[in-house]
Amino acid sequence: MSDLDGGPREAPPVEADEPDRDIEKAPRRLAWRVAILYALIGSGWILFTDLLVNEFVRHEGRGVAQTIRGFVFIAGSAALLYLLVRVLAGERARAHEAERQERRNLERSEFRYRHLVEMLPGVVYRNEIDAADPTLTRCVYISPQIHELLGYTPQE
Repeated sequence: MSDLDGGPREAPPVEADEPDRDIEKAPRRLAWRVAILYALIGSGWILFTDLLVNEFVRHEGRGVAQTIRGFVFIAGSAALLYLLVRVLAGERARAHEAERQERRNLERSEFRYRHLVEMLPGVVYRNEIDAADPTLTRCVYISPQIHELLGYTPQE
């Protein structure tokens, strides 16, 4: 790469993959929003139904009306909780299935790669550099063809 004057230009720095903080905070924000919404709806339900009961039910029947009102609120809350858990469980099951599929795809890919490497008419090997001493390397893989070509087993 070069600038307009023809001289070399530095490549832009490559940014490291950092976790997206918004994605990490999203579940917490959603939980707070749901809790606040539930508190607002619950409070509104209590205030609104108190007014209705006081306005339309005679004093003798208010106890029964308040009990029915409470059971309706519990039934509604239970239904919403059921729907929420059902949605979350479905998402979890889909994520688990996607993970299993990815694992199967990786295993198939590894099998194909290993088969390709073992069918090559030459030796394939992989070395790793020693973290403590970068001048040293160690062999972490060597293909079985080493035995046919040099008479050594890969373990030797």
